[in-house]
Amino acid sequence: MAVAHTVRLVTELGHLAETMCGKLDELAGILRQIVHTKCKAAGTSGPRDLFNILYQDLRTKADSGVDSVIITRGAFGAPTAGRSRSVTVKLGEYGETRLTLAEANLLEVLCVDAPSDDGLVGYKDINELRRLLCERCGRNLQAASLRNLICRLRTTLETRKQNWYLVQTSAGPKYRFALRRGGLFRVT
Repeated sequence: MAVAHTVRLVTELGHLAETMCGKLDELAGILRQIVHTKCKAAGTSGPRDLFNILYQDLRTKADSGVDSVIITRGAFGAPTAGRSRSVTVKLGEYGETRLTLAEANLLEVLCVDAPSDDGLVGYKDINELRRLLCERCGRNLQAASLRNLICRLRTTLETRKQNWYLVQTSAGPKYRFALRRGGLFRVT
C-alpha cells in the first residue's frame, strides 16, 4: 500500500515537473521577446548594448548630482539593544532608502563639502575620510575596511534601486557623494 502510494506520488511529481519545464520555456520565450522589443525600441543591437545605455544614463544623472540628502537617524540610529540599526535616507529626486548605521555614517562624511570646480561637493582622499569617520563615530577604520564600506554602500544603493554612481571615485583614490554644492544636507 505504501509502495503504491509512493509510486503514484513520484509519477505526479514527474508530471508536475514536465508542466513546470514547459511553463518555464514559455516564460523564457516571452522574456526574449520583451528584450528584443526593448532593444529594437532603443535602437540597440542586443541586450548588452541596452544594458550599457541604461548604465550610461545612470552615470550621466549622477554627474549632475542630487539637490538634497536628508539622513533621519531618530530612534533607528541609536545603538541600543533590540532596536534596528538602520537609518532612513532621502536622496533628492531618487526618494527614500534604508542604510545601515555604518553606511549612513559614511554617506554623511562623503557629503562634507570640500573644494571642487564642478558644482558638486569635493572629493576627499582616503585619509581624510578615515579622519572624518573617526570624528563622527569614534572608530578608526583601516583603508581597506573603508574601501570595503564604500563598496557596501554602492551595493546597497544598487540593490535598493538607487543610483549607485552617486558614490563617485576620482584618481588618488578620492571619493565623494554627488551632492550639489549649496544643496540641502541635513541629519536629524
